[in-house]
Amino acid sequence: MTYMSLSSVFISFAAIAVYAIYTILTHVINSKKSLKDQESIHRFILISSGILIGTGITSQIYIRDNKIDAIAAFSEDGSSLYNNSFLFGVMLIMLGIILGVLGIEYLRSTLWKPLEEITEYSAQFGTQFIATRLPLTGGKELQKFSERFNNNILNLSNNISQIEIRADILRTATNQAINSSSNLSGNISRISENVNNYSQLVNKQDIMLAKIDDEISNFISWYDETQIRLENQFTEIRSLSETGNMLSVNASIESVNLETQNPGIETIALKLHDLAASLDSRQDELRSLLIEIQNVYNSFSYNVRTGLEDIRSTADNATAITSSIENSLNQLKISDTEINNSSQNLIGTLNQFVDSLPNTY
Repeated sequence: MTYMSLSSVFISFAAIAVYAIYTILTHVINSKKSLKDQESIHRFILISSGILIGTGITSQIYIRDNKIDAIAAFSEDGSSLYNNSFLFGVMLIMLGIILGVLGIEYLRSTLWKPLEEITEYSAQFGTQFIATRLPLTGGKELQKFSERFNNNILNLSNNISQIEIRADILRTATNQAINSSSNLSGNISRISENVNNYSQLVNKQDIMLAKIDDEISNFISWYDETQIRLENQFTEIRSLSETGNMLSVNASIESVNLETQNPGIETIALKLHDLAASLDSRQDELRSLLIEIQNVYNSFSYNVRTGLEDIRSTADNATAITSSIENSLNQLKISDTEINNSSQNLIGTLNQFVDSLPNTY
């Protein structure tokens, strides 16, 4: 695409823009728009035309000075593609705006204006036709015709009044049906929420029961291990006690020979001293083990008691939720009855409204 072809494209765009501007100006001049609306559209057309023409001239100068080949720009050089596409994009956007305004004006003139005229004519016809009365003058036939005409107008006016009354009744019945449906929807939402809460409480209760079961299992395992440790401690203490008894007997035997020089009594005394130290150590270990047992049992008892209280509280909440679900179900039954009554009332009112319409055949 050469510089001359770009110029031809610009000339085509300019021709279309000039045609659009001419059409809009012609429509504005021939329409019954206010002076303010005409000035706004003139201002918009002038600005749009100036931007379009200025963009076209700028693009032509840019292409001429830089000697850009449009085909190469669109296939090889990405930056040139951006520059050219940007300039042509602005031209197309402005052209699209002008054509959009033209289309809106066309729709307004071909669609909205006839609808406005029809509405205006209908309102004028309704007020003038209903208020129309023929004077009861002239011959008998003319008087009878005038009387029938006036009676028809009066009946039409009464029918319109009845239709308005029925329409209000129909509107009220529709609102009642909508309110009943809203109440039903609210009850269903509350039931769904209560069921969800109940499910969460049941899951929470299952988790608590599983936790208590783990606590009991761990305590039983620990208690079995502690029993073995206690038995070992008691066995060692029992063994030390038996050894102490034997040493005491030997000490008594050796004490008979106090007059003789026998070193056995000193040996027995040392053994008794060591035995007493061992017994003290074993008693300390046994005391520590008993304290540990007491602490572990207290913790276990507290955890189990707390878990059972939580389960009891959860059960109470579940009972309350169950009661709430039952109440919601009762409300649901009431709402269902209200909806049926409202629907029947709405259908009956609709039938009455249709029957109240005047026959046109």
